[in-house]
Amino acid sequence: MSTFLQLTPNLMVRNITESVTFYTDILEMEIIYLIRSGNTTAENFDTSLQEDVKYQYVGLSKGDFRLALQEQSNMFEDIQELDPGSKPGFFAGTFYIEVPSLESFKKRLGGLEFREKDTTWYGMQELYLKDPNGYILCIGSKDANFSS
Repeated sequence: MSTFLQLTPNLMVRNITESVTFYTDILEMEIIYLIRSGNTTAENFDTSLQEDVKYQYVGLSKGDFRLALQEQSNMFEDIQELDPGSKPGFFAGTFYIEVPSLESFKKRLGGLEFREKDTTWYGMQELYLKDPNGYILCIGSKDANFSS
């Protein structure tokens, strides 16, 4: 039987810098590395956003969770199997992220639009928001007052 070592979603994005800002500011993820546009030699890797540099790929993390973001045209170059009509934000589903406290998380959202739900039948408080590319994130935390 084979073992999975890690699952890393790789999302197509329009703008790496804008997307990295969202994921580091709102979800408090950390940059593992950024790959500058062009070739992939060692001098084209950064560990923080550099001003006036265009990036094609970034690896992000938070604890054991990993997320990759790849600039749209670069993704089409790398993955010929993609449907030519694919675009950032097209994904039939959501990314569900459980946090310790939804109230604490909401304080980081500033003026971002989101939709909050009533406590679910399974005892979670949840909200939905979109990243800069239209991907839907569901952020949830256990309702301390919930009893099944």
